[in-house]
Order: sequence, then structure tokens, then C-alpha cells
Amino acid sequence: MCRVFTSAATAHPGRRRAFTRIEAVALLATLSLLACVALPGLANSRPRSERVLCVNNLRQVGQTFQTWATDHGEMNPWWVPATRLPTGSFDPDAGTQGHPFDSQPWFQLSWVSNQLGTPKILACPADTEVWVAGLWSDDPIEGFLNAYFRNNAVSYFLGLHALPDYPQSILCGDRNLTVNSLSYTGCETGIKPTAVLNAPYARNGWTDRIHAGAGNLLLTSGSVVQTSPPILQSALLEATPPYSALHALFPRPPQLVPQP
Repeated sequence: MCRVFTSAATAHPGRRRAFTRIEAVALLATLSLLACVALPGLANSRPRSERVLCVNNLRQVGQTFQTWATDHGEMNPWWVPATRLPTGSFDPDAGTQGHPFDSQPWFQLSWVSNQLGTPKILACPADTEVWVAGLWSDDPIEGFLNAYFRNNAVSYFLGLHALPDYPQSILCGDRNLTVNSLSYTGCETGIKPTAVLNAPYARNGWTDRIHAGAGNLLLTSGSVVQTSPPILQSALLEATPPYSALHALFPRPPQLVPQP
């Protein structure tokens, strides 16, 4: 009687050979090298992707105001007088000029909530200080109209001088834009601005709080301009005619330009 001897590989054809210690060390070294090469690229891609999302947010805001203006004489809400109803409330189909909250960005933006869809669009993904709201309500957890959210849920300022006749006028932009003054007594719209920028804008710029010292501007035409400090001045000069200043509503006090 013959006894047949088989190898381990023959007896267990489904079993795989384990890594040797040298092979494991070589694999770990290779993975570490790949990580060192890939991680800087991934880190740099995050700010770029956040800025792209911010541009998309602003474009949706622009489309929203264009839709609202089409039904209201080609004017934005702050150019249209508010109408008080017999009940004491205000007509949602009218404008906001003269409303007690007319100088608040959150209120102006909530006026077009039907066209905007979700308040999440008002939060720039690069803005680490913003509170993202998910509902157009006063819900205490995620309601945009709740007192804890409102301007805290807005990453963008509004340009009061935005007019359809001037497609280069500024409708909206990142809130990290420096301003010349935090108070102003009057505006052609009848609304008191929360900040003002004066021409020739040589001292205005972007802080590093959002987009690493850069920022986005939404024009009345619906286009979004990505500006770094060197080209910001020319963008502002093209945007403000026929006015010599930019009156704006900021969700939170912006930074003043350095004094000369």
C-alpha cells in the first residue's frame, strides 16, 4: 500500500500565502510615499472646490432676484415700497422698502424664499462662522427665520444699488469685503445701508476670513466675478456707476479699511 504525500498548497488550494515581513514593510513604505505625494494636492483642492460651490450659490441667488424682479417692474425688493395690509401685516407680493427690517440682509433674502428654495444656498462652504439653516421657518433647530439664525445664516452682503439697467452693478458678494464706513445716513433706495464703500476703492480688499483673501461678486447680469485683491478695484469701479459709492447690507459688521 502506497501513501501519497501532498504539499500544503495542493491540500488547500484556496489558501493564500501570507505576506513576509519584508513584503509588508515594503508595502507600508510604498503607501506612505503615495500619501505624501497625494495629500498636498487634496488639501489644495478643497479651497478650490469650496469656491466653486460658492460661485454656484451666488448664481442661484442671482437667478432668484431676476425671477422676483420680472414680476415687480424689474426692481429688487428694496426698491419697491412695502404695503401694509388691513390686518397690520405686510403684503408678501409687495416690496420691502419702509419695512422695519428693510436694512437686514436676512429679511431681504427671505422675501424671495419661494424662488430660492432652500436657505442652505446662503451659506458659503468656506465660511466657517456661518450657521447653516435648512428650513424657511422659525424652527429653533434649523429655521432661517429663528432669531438665532437670520444674519448668522448668511455669508453674503447685498448691494443696494443693483439695477437691471446696469448689468455690472453688484447685487451680492462674499461678506469678507472691507468697507470704508459702518454707518450711512441715506441711500437712494430709502433704506439705510449698514456699510458703504467709497470710490476709487484703492483701499478696499478681501480679508482672509473666507477664500484665503479672495472673494466672489455677483453682478446684476447674473454673472459671478472671482476677484483677488489686484483686480478688485477695477471690478468695483465698473460696478458702481451711476453712483460714486457702493451702499450695502452686511449680515455682520465687516472689517474697516486701514486708515491712511
